[in-house]
Amino acid sequence: MAEAMGGKITVESELGKGSKFIIRIPLAVDESKCHECTAPDGFFDGKRALIVDDNEVNRRILTEQLASWELASDAYDCANDAIAALRKRGADAPYTIAIIDFQMPDIDGVALAKHINADATIADTPMILLTSAGRKGDPAQLADDLFAGYLVKPARASMLLDTIISTVGDAAINEMKRVSAPPKRSANAGAQSRMLQHASGRPLQVLVAEDNSVNQMVIKAMLQKFGCETTIAVDGAQAVAMYAKNEFDIVLMDVSMPVMDGVAATAEIRKEQEQTGNTTAIIGVTAHAMREDRDRCIDAGMNDYLPKPVKEGPLHDVIVKWADVAKAAKAS
Repeated sequence: MAEAMGGKITVESELGKGSKFIIRIPLAVDESKCHECTAPDGFFDGKRALIVDDNEVNRRILTEQLASWELASDAYDCANDAIAALRKRGADAPYTIAIIDFQMPDIDGVALAKHINADATIADTPMILLTSAGRKGDPAQLADDLFAGYLVKPARASMLLDTIISTVGDAAINEMKRVSAPPKRSANAGAQSRMLQHASGRPLQVLVAEDNSVNQMVIKAMLQKFGCETTIAVDGAQAVAMYAKNEFDIVLMDVSMPVMDGVAATAEIRKEQEQTGNTTAIIGVTAHAMREDRDRCIDAGMNDYLPKPVKEGPLHDVIVKWADVAKAAKAS
């Protein structure tokens, strides 16, 4: 093979010491720019990572690496602070992923993962384990049980990015499968199991303006579970065009989108409504859960807002609320 590639192979051997084989092959140098390790556009919009590592340098490197992919993060040096942060964010704004170092004092990465799995409020957090090569007791065998991914340090940027994207995508697909499962029948089923319909009895028509493909799948699966029919717009401009040509009962409007953001798209739809007399409710969807973000949605002309990641219960409640408002308006 070496000769076929224009090279040669030689050997140097000394009795009692061993042999050294040398292969020389002429290879061209690629002078082009190295491929930049980047995340898909918008993939990490509205997402936040948790970093747990007792080494300050490692925390800074990971924080800067994630920031280069536009993935926001919080970094902690011990397990107890990490657990407190996870619980503080809770179900309303959970971490999208946790990147955990194995070798830490007091509570190591595996023990931390077990604590997280034992707490129902944060157990759904996908976790990636980082460990140093060649260390005694490296828990690779636990990757399938506790962790969605397992990387040996120093992990190449491309491998880390691929693992994060795969883990985040798998978590979203699992959530989509979960919310798409047939609802369990119960004699005490309340409003949460209520199928959503227009006043005429037909399924609610919902326009979802969202540029992230994973978010699209998850929200659509939830709406299908509620009995709604969903149309997806990948940016604000497309949402405006679709609204002008179709009749929708509810609009879910992501605030941050390319081409035209949710604020500008809402303004255009409101102009359309002034001419037609339509009063379709527009629900802002934002990655932030602060009071000022809600106020921004309302000031932009939206009727209500939902924080990301969108959860089944709040989504159901807000659609019921505004569907009922529309029914009451028609009845009067």
